[in-house]
Amino acid sequence: MSILCYSEALRLINEAVNSYDRFKKDGKTSDLREALALLLRSYVLLLRGIYLPELDITNLASIALDKGLIDRELYADIVTSNLILNGYTSTDLKIVEKTIERMLNELSKHDPYIDQQMSLFRY
Repeated sequence: MSILCYSEALRLINEAVNSYDRFKKDGKTSDLREALALLLRSYVLLLRGIYLPELDITNLASIALDKGLIDRELYADIVTSNLILNGYTSTDLKIVEKTIERMLNELSKHDPYIDQQMSLFRY
């Protein structure tokens, strides 16, 4: 992977974390939606070097599943989170938060330096 891809992936992760922090502060579901989409885009970029445009969360998750980057369980959690964010099912946003936290943990497993890089990248 090129330095440019890695840098862009870190930028997307940084934006996702910022959106998630804004949700915790303001409670806007649009921030959760943005965080989830950004994490999916960074996932594909970091692990496959493919830059994806802004797409629907389900489309992004489908691409990640097709590329073998996420398993079916995480895919199901992402789709469920998207349904919750769009108001089609439960209003329990804790499920969405757990999905985002799981994705951050998974990204850290694939690149153990993400936590260190994130603290350097953010400041």
